[in-house]
Amino acid sequence: MTWATSSRATCLKGRSSRTLVHDDSGTALVEFALVVPLFALMLFAMIQFGIAFAGWDQLRNRVQLAARQAAMGGLACSTVPACDNAIASNIGDPLGTTGAPTVAFYYGPGSSGPGSYEVVVCAWVSVQDVAGLLKPMTFASTSAFYVEQQAQLPTSSPANCGP
Repeated sequence: MTWATSSRATCLKGRSSRTLVHDDSGTALVEFALVVPLFALMLFAMIQFGIAFAGWDQLRNRVQLAARQAAMGGLACSTVPACDNAIASNIGDPLGTTGAPTVAFYYGPGSSGPGSYEVVVCAWVSVQDVAGLLKPMTFASTSAFYVEQQAQLPTSSPANCGP
């Protein structure tokens, strides 16, 4: 008997080749090792999507509130950049984003007829990729309110709403 044969015989410990073919020990560990990365990827993708969706929803709601505040006369600013800064500070940092949003503000004659005014607030912000699963994204939101009485806001040119 050669060394390879005796070594193999020692490893088999008296089992025949027929029992080795039908041996199921270790299959659960192999299946677990194959399935866990897929489940982890799906879990982190759901978490990332949830954070991104919550951030988009916060941005949308805060832009609407800021535009309403400006339309109702609750925004105290004398220049367009000051209004942009005041609106950006009112919006804050939505969840899952990289920082304060960029804001474009418009106040001027409305499209609903003479004597009507409108306030348009646009904001956009970059999304923070927590899990490394998303390509770079930017959320944007626009909200417009018509004002029946002229507010004490600086008139500006139409806002460029977009990154």
